[in-house]
Formats: sequence, C-alpha cells, structure tokens
Amino acid sequence: MALYYLNSGINKIRKAIQNFDSEEYIQTKHIFSFKYKYPLFKRRDESKRLLTKYPDRIPIIVEINFRCKEFNDISHFKILIPNNFSVSHIIFHIRRKLQINPSESIYLFSEDNTMFSPSITVQEAYTTYKNIDGLLYISVSKENVFG
Repeated sequence: MALYYLNSGINKIRKAIQNFDSEEYIQTKHIFSFKYKYPLFKRRDESKRLLTKYPDRIPIIVEINFRCKEFNDISHFKILIPNNFSVSHIIFHIRRKLQINPSESIYLFSEDNTMFSPSITVQEAYTTYKNIDGLLYISVSKENVFG
C-alpha cells in the first residue's frame, strides 16, 4: 500500500515538472520566456557588457503579452534607452516598433505585474524592478480604447 502512494506521488511530481516546462504553463503564468530561453550566466554577461559599453543607457527586454494575438510574429525585443528618459519614451518606441494604432492603448507591466507609471524615469524603473541578471523586463499588453 505504501509503495502505491509513493508511486502515485512520483507520478504527480513528474506530471507537474512536465507541465512546468510546457509553453502553455509559461503563457498562463505570464512568465517571461526570454529568461527561460537563455541561462542566467549568459543574460548576466550580456547585461554587464551592455552596461559597460553604454553606461548612460538601460538594457530592457520587452515581451509581448501572450493574449495579444496581433503580434504573434514578435515574442520579444531588446532596447537600450537613456536613463534620464521617462517611461513614456519606452511607450513611444514600442508603439513605433509594433505599429500600434492611435485608437489602441498599451500598458507596461514589470515582472511582478506592477503597472509602470509613464511619468517615472527609466533609471527609477530600473533600480526598482531590475532582475538579478541586470536586465529590466517589461511586458506589453494592448487594449482597445475607443470601442
């Protein structure tokens, strides 16, 4: 009887691990896929290289929310923004890169699903929300504003 419970427990753990590795789990839990495509040491080396080469700029990884079906061809992209710019400049760059209509609004979220205020500087956002690898991860979500 104890062996049965042990085997069923092991099967549950295996199933949980398989579900965790699946793309569906990553999308439903809103996990940044860039972090899972590249190991920590590569991301950390890349951020150190960018910060030493461009000391006045902030490295940002922008990922599209999986619910935005219009941007299936773009999963993420990287930008370097001067640290004295505001978050509204990031919004401007994202709107230009993704060619978003003026009637559609976009919202920026951090890793802990905190919405960025457009008035804060990129340096403030970086010091508050940066990851341990030295990169700032931003999730973009789109919403129709005028019906």
